[in-house]
Amino acid sequence: AKDAKERAEAEIEKLKASVDAYKQEVDALQKDLKEMTDKLAAAAEATEALAKDVKTLQRDMEKEVKALNDDKTELLRKLGASTTALEKATKELEAMTKRFAEAEESLKSARKDAEKLTASVKDLTQKLEKSEAARGKVTADRDALHEELEALKKAH
Repeated sequence: AKDAKERAEAEIEKLKASVDAYKQEVDALQKDLKEMTDKLAAAAEATEALAKDVKTLQRDMEKEVKALNDDKTELLRKLGASTTALEKATKELEAMTKRFAEAEESLKSARKDAEKLTASVKDLTQKLEKSEAARGKVTADRDALHEELEALKKAH
């Protein structure tokens, strides 16, 4: 009976150590999940900022195109050098188009990063759920052993 009690106590100690290890693992996973969530939020903010920049660039480009279309004749007359004015406007539009394309690429990249972070968060969440399930089983096993130990104590 003493040997059984000692074995049960040793098993309880092992289970306690196992529970502590699972708790540490869960804590680490929760920390990782928080970091990933923070990164995802930062990526979402960056994506939103890029989307606003893209919209601003689109509006600016539309205004420039409209101004060129509405005032083309007057602009050419005022500048006196239609070729120079047109080249300047074209260069400005090309620069705006380039900035728009760069912003669009940045937005695509940010979206891909956000998708990767979302997948990582899902993966961490699944790992956390598995760890929580394992911890629950260990806790149940520990409780059962504790009840057996108490029963053995009462029997002797």
